[in-house]
Amino acid sequence: MESVVVTSVDGGSTDVPGGGRYLCSVIDQYGVPMKVRIWRGCEQTTRPGDAIAVVYDVKGRVPPRGAEGGGTALDALSGLGGWLAGLVSACVVAVVRSYRLSIPDRAAPTTP
Repeated sequence: MESVVVTSVDGGSTDVPGGGRYLCSVIDQYGVPMKVRIWRGCEQTTRPGDAIAVVYDVKGRVPPRGAEGGGTALDALSGLGGWLAGLVSACVVAVVRSYRLSIPDRAAPTTP
């Protein structure tokens, strides 16, 4: 967790997607602006110059928690689509391969 400094606050309007949410642009302890805006800890009373605590991956592999576009449950599930399609395909192949089609033996006609 690191303390960052707010440079601007936007949002709060209920007319935009995510209505009522405030988004803060922030800089880190070295003065480098973060690429995403933070909503967690950013409120109506937050002003430029205020400090907010942000949890993030210093190597940049995971986006900060409470960041704009941080993802929804739908985003998390969308990555499973490929796995689900592969599983369904494998099940279909297994069922088709296990179903044996056999040609019925035709008894030779008998002559009286």
